[in-house]
Amino acid sequence: MCSSVGAIRTFFFVILFLACFALWVLHSLPIVFRFLDGADHKTEKRLSLDQMSLPVLVICSKLPYTKAGLNSLGSIVNQDFVLQYLREWLDPSMVQSPDYVAMSSQEMRLAESTISQLLPNAGLKERLSQIVIQCQDFISSCAYGGVTMSGFECCRQVEPFLATLNGICWTFKLNQTNMQSTIGYPQGLQITFQIARNSFLSSYLSSHPGLEIYLEPQDIRDRIRFATELQNPYYLKDKKSLRVLVTKEILSDLKKGECGRTTGEAFASDKKMRNSSYVPCLVDAAVRECNCVPLAAVLWTLQGDLDSSFLRRFNVSSICTVAEYNRCALKYMDYARPKKWLYKIPSAYADLKQAVDNCRRIAHVPCQRSVYHTTDHYSNDLPQEYQSTQDFVSRFSIDYDSLIVVETSEGKDTDIWQMITLIGYNLATWFAIGHLIWSALHLLGNKFCQHTSNNKVEPKQPMIISSPIMRSARQLPPLEITSTAIDPNSRNVRNGNNHRNSLNSTEEGPAAAS
Repeated sequence: MCSSVGAIRTFFFVILFLACFALWVLHSLPIVFRFLDGADHKTEKRLSLDQMSLPVLVICSKLPYTKAGLNSLGSIVNQDFVLQYLREWLDPSMVQSPDYVAMSSQEMRLAESTISQLLPNAGLKERLSQIVIQCQDFISSCAYGGVTMSGFECCRQVEPFLATLNGICWTFKLNQTNMQSTIGYPQGLQITFQIARNSFLSSYLSSHPGLEIYLEPQDIRDRIRFATELQNPYYLKDKKSLRVLVTKEILSDLKKGECGRTTGEAFASDKKMRNSSYVPCLVDAAVRECNCVPLAAVLWTLQGDLDSSFLRRFNVSSICTVAEYNRCALKYMDYARPKKWLYKIPSAYADLKQAVDNCRRIAHVPCQRSVYHTTDHYSNDLPQEYQSTQDFVSRFSIDYDSLIVVETSEGKDTDIWQMITLIGYNLATWFAIGHLIWSALHLLGNKFCQHTSNNKVEPKQPMIISSPIMRSARQLPPLEITSTAIDPNSRNVRNGNNHRNSLNSTEEGPAAAS
């Protein structure tokens, strides 16, 4: 009977193993499919802080030069098509403006020739410093925490001009000790801008095109990140005030392995890479493809934002013209913007795709960045003396609407390590269940076999007549045999020998008689 139980047990073991294996596979398939789909997973965490530093203001003038500065180059520059070309050269984003009107090819060629003569590569930084607008030419006053400061004092917080993908800009950075700890006006920052009318008026331009302000986090030290990561501008209009209430959100991209799995690890990864290596890699690709150097890269090198030896690696000495930049270099530089960090390039652009993918692979693309969500309100509350002037006047105010920071991390729903961990967990779970079932059945089988063997009918034993002597013999303790040394001179031995001699004589007697 137990032999048949053993066969059943073996058969059931095979069935149980196959069932556990099938359940493990079915349980793990959704995890594998989720990993292959690459679905994103987003988590949010809110942190309430006692105080926060205001963001850095990146101020970009849509007319970066002044008439006085242009006059230092000579009267030849005061031609409409030359001025337009100069604006496009200094501000590559102009072509994306909805009211942009392109120059004719003839005007483009004449303007290129004029600018190359007036602004040669040698002494370019000094010449540009002469023509671009200076801080005190557009900042009239500022106030922080209700304390008003003069334009001169405000400009102490402003760094030298920075060439960006959105034109010539200036960074207004308050001291880290200036923290906002309470909510409400006038706890934040207020800046009044004033640009004299005679510094921009010309036959080409009758009104100032305005200013753009971008908000960037205080913890960024790399100016090239400011230059390439500008997003969501606030437009300052003439004779208008703009008040902005902001809340801060920290976005962490955890889809890349080097960024870690938490917002803290993403911050540490960016901090370790103090200077951006991704943007120089894109510039390198643009120079090799276009055979010219973008103006922004030249200015970054001249101002020390890039290593001075960066441009020496190339056998190219010419700066990209407006036409060369728009035709060739723009497509590379555009991928330095955050909105295109993860953009998948179509295979039709094979050279561009190969260059950008290579930069993404070998260089560090930032893992974390801060964005500011705002509620903005325009008003006409400027004092009367500002309302009546023909100068360009505008005011910008910024305050925190909340001291709560939202940390948002976005990563893959299942990365490779999570997939392996979950699959291993499923394997352990199902085969542990199978092992428990098998152990229980094995125990029941053993009990069954034991019960069957106890109920067997044994063959009858022959009847043995028990006598009292035999009963007493059975009750005797077991005989213990010990070996001892025998002394031939002992009394017992002599008695034994005498007893054997008497027996021998007895046996010999009848034999002799017979």
